[in-house]
Order: sequence, then structure tokens, then C-alpha cells
Amino acid sequence: MRRARGIGLGAALALLLGACSASSGGGPGGVGPGGVDASGEGSAPADASSGTDAAHDVGASGADGAGGALDGGPTDAVADAQEAAPAPTCGPPPNRFTILNGADAGLVRDNVTQLVWMHDSVGGQQTSQQTQPLASTYCTGRGMRLPTEDEALALAAAYASCAFGQWGTWTSTDVAGSGDAWVVDYLGDASPQLADNFPSAVLCVRDPKG
Repeated sequence: MRRARGIGLGAALALLLGACSASSGGGPGGVGPGGVDASGEGSAPADASSGTDAAHDVGASGADGAGGALDGGPTDAVADAQEAAPAPTCGPPPNRFTILNGADAGLVRDNVTQLVWMHDSVGGQQTSQQTQPLASTYCTGRGMRLPTEDEALALAAAYASCAFGQWGTWTSTDVAGSGDAWVVDYLGDASPQLADNFPSAVLCVRDPKG
């Protein structure tokens, strides 16, 4: 009797173990929780499109970054190179005049005398009596001075339209005992004019920096 009961208990235990094994997917080819088979490998293939999309997004952003650099205009290095470019020169050999820029825009340096001149004269209209005293005051206000007659004549002799307008100017050279002063123009013509009443223009000059 005891022997028969022992056999029955063993058979029941075997059936219970078999049932547990089947329900847990432990059998060959069985699928367990989460889609993982008995070998530990997932039954559903990974979504390859997610990796591809991520790679595409990274590539696109990289391309956009490169495009941004290209669309951003000149780099600082290019701008610095442009600013550092030498000022243009022109006129009788060997390039008599230098066209200045920056803080000296509107001025021209004579590379022979090193004097710095205005690009063009101002004044000279009948409605604006640019007398010699007023012309002198104007130049002083610009940190410059009236040219002498000789300086103005030397500039006229080397005239270059690439550097100067068609200027005329009072000079600081007076005609002794007459109340007149010399007026010179870009053609090299010089004439004495009444210093306190003639409406001549003025082309100011600055001495070389020491």
C-alpha cells in the first residue's frame, strides 16, 4: 500500500514539473515573456528604421551646420585681410599719390613731399565769401593749414585726376604791402586777390607727422 502511494506521488510531481516547464516557455522554440525565446534571443527583429532615421537626422544637422558656415558671409580673417589691404596709389611715376582711408578718408598723401592734402577744395561760391582769413580758420579747424604758394604750385605741376578734383585755393603767401594774397588752381595758374573780399576756395594741407 505504501509503495503504490509513493509511485502516485512521484508521478504527480513529474506532471507538475512538466506543466510548469511548458507554461514558462522552457521547451525548445518556446517564446517567453517579452518576446524572448528560450535561447535568450528576441523573436521580433529590431526596428532598423529608427537607427537609420537617427543617422539621417545627424547627417542633416551636420550638413545644415556646414551650410550655416558658408552662408554666414566673410569670415573675420577675410574682413581683416580686406582692411589690411594697401591703400591705392596713382599719379605720375612712381605712384606719386596715396589715397588715404579710415580716419583719413578724403585725404591724399604726396609720396614725394609727404604732405597730406584734402582730395578737393571747398568754398569759392559767390554766396559764401571764402576770404583768406576764413579759409585759414577753416583749415585750422580741421587740424590743417593753408598751403604756401610754392606748395600749391608744386601740387598743380603733378596734378592727377585719380587723386584730386579740380581744385583752387587761397595760399598763405601774401603780396607785400597790397592786402592781396596768392590764389592757385590745379592748372598751375596763380593770381593775387584781395585777401579779405575775394571768394576763392581752399585746399587745406597737413604737414608730415614727425
